[in-house]
Amino acid sequence: MRRLFTHDSLTGLPRGRWFIKKLQGNLKRSQGNISFAVFYIDVDNFQIINDIYGYIFGDRVLKQVAQRLEKYITSKDGIVSRIGSDEFLIFYPMIRDREKIYELANGILAEFNRPIICDNNKLYIGLSMGIAFYPDHGREAHELLRNANIAMYNVKDEGKNSFAIYDKSMCKEVIDAAIIKRDLKKAVKHSQFKLHYHPQIDLKSKEVACLEVLTRWEHPEKGLIYPNNFIPIAEENGLIVPLGDFILYSACKQLKEWQNNGFTGYGISINISPIQLQHRNFIDKVRDILDETGIDPCYLEFEITENSLIRYIDQTNDILAELRNMGIRISLDDFGTGYSSLSYLKDLPVDIIKIDRTFIKSIENGVERAITNAIIDLGHEMDLCITAEGVETKDQLNILRDQGCDRVQGFLFSKPLNNIEIENKVTEIYQQINAI
Repeated sequence: MRRLFTHDSLTGLPRGRWFIKKLQGNLKRSQGNISFAVFYIDVDNFQIINDIYGYIFGDRVLKQVAQRLEKYITSKDGIVSRIGSDEFLIFYPMIRDREKIYELANGILAEFNRPIICDNNKLYIGLSMGIAFYPDHGREAHELLRNANIAMYNVKDEGKNSFAIYDKSMCKEVIDAAIIKRDLKKAVKHSQFKLHYHPQIDLKSKEVACLEVLTRWEHPEKGLIYPNNFIPIAEENGLIVPLGDFILYSACKQLKEWQNNGFTGYGISINISPIQLQHRNFIDKVRDILDETGIDPCYLEFEITENSLIRYIDQTNDILAELRNMGIRISLDDFGTGYSSLSYLKDLPVDIIKIDRTFIKSIENGVERAITNAIIDLGHEMDLCITAEGVETKDQLNILRDQGCDRVQGFLFSKPLNNIEIENKVTEIYQQINAI
């Protein structure tokens, strides 16, 4: 009975109250003379696993997460605790060298690069970890836990699946993130989002081939908020599904209006979260929106990032294949920044790969030029269309054109524009293309 009170019945790990009691005991004994670390760990997007597979399956995954975390705490005085559905704490004692903690954090992340196998399903689990050191980041238990938690949320804001050491500068960022999280539900309900469009240029036809749809949140107090500041939060709390529905419907409705007014010949490309793809009604929702707006699927492209697609490949492959059968093209975004495995690429149901802007930025360098050339040649061997994003200079454009790149996108031609600006800009873009 005593153990049931102090330890979690699912994982067998100490509960949060027991962890805090032990932490307070260590604080009293150390009296500022011995350094130690507190980790605050959250399993990224765990609610999605529960939504897709159910809570019993999710519990089995959590047991494996707990076992892997315990594996890395070799000190007899170290503690791993479960404090929430998908949150864990680690106490690591007597630190003489902080490099030991960095190695420990990197080792944990590397451990979760291996998939978790559960009921014949292969899952990749990401962890966001915040770390606070005693006495530098607090001399009381609540201070250390709060600051480790702040560092963990900083990791989530920066893209998840990593670790961060607490720093005072993080406090404002966490407060801003909390405000965004608080207001996001209201923003979705009241459609406070505006769409912008970024042209993709076909280098052979010298025409606008597609408009990538980019979302901006017009916050009533904070002004314009860009997607990297709210999309991760929307994915975390499930609002990405209604937000994604709004973006898809609004973009298709706008495209139909353009077509009715004589602006034809190009389609739209929409960024899709893997969480949207896995939602049980996603395919039906896409069909309903296409039927309601009257858009032919051939004018639609869905973009999904390389890392997201590979991480959720088992869950999304069939869905992407069904979308392609409908006539929608699939684009692999940020290619070259993630796994970039040829064995994955040949099996992915994609039509387009987008070369990440990090390679285009330095394409005049021999190494980057060789990389882009290899990607373009490989893509063409596989009958894929190649788009280069982040093109800002004529020299970059000329190199890509010589290499046989199909499409380019970047500030050389245009910044992202709203629906009124894009109508006025199309003619100017055509003139600019023909002049280059």
